[in-house]
Amino acid sequence: MGAVIFVMTAFFLSGGFVMVFYFMAFLGLVILLSAIVNWHWFFKQRRAQFFVSKFGQTGARLFYGCLGLLFLVVGLLVALGYIEVGPLN
Repeated sequence: MGAVIFVMTAFFLSGGFVMVFYFMAFLGLVILLSAIVNWHWFFKQRRAQFFVSKFGQTGARLFYGCLGLLFLVVGLLVALGYIEVGPLN
């Protein structure tokens, strides 16, 4: 986890924070595909099991599908310049 924070901080400080949003879009695509294809390795994870136990397999797939779509759309809109994001300071 520390390495991820370090890499993200390096991107932000170097002015190349757009790469973070491309990464966000990529993660959104993986999450969306896991919900569509019903990848068992994804839903067997401890954190995903919480949603599977609360909402069932179909509800968890719907939740993760919406979350993945949100990540994908927001990541691409920011990375492609349709949404302006300023410095965080």
